[in-house]
Amino acid sequence: MFAFDVFGEPQWLLALFMHLIPSIVLLFLTVVAWKKERVGGILFCLAGVFMLVYYHTIGIALPAFAISFLFLLKK
Repeated sequence: MFAFDVFGEPQWLLALFMHLIPSIVLLFLTVVAWKKERVGGILFCLAGVFMLVYYHTIGIALPAFAISFLFLLKK
């Protein structure tokens, strides 16, 4: 959804890939967390810290922290 604005650009395929990198990383983290809950919880926590440092706002990082908490709470 967030990557649909790139089709007007000359190199739209490269721009599409660049816009989808965060989604691909979070999808990978979800697959890891599904298999190993504790490792996935820690990885989501690290992703939340990275987003907090990179974007300087809690609103973007809060979903990653919530997912991390839920995976760590499971076991």
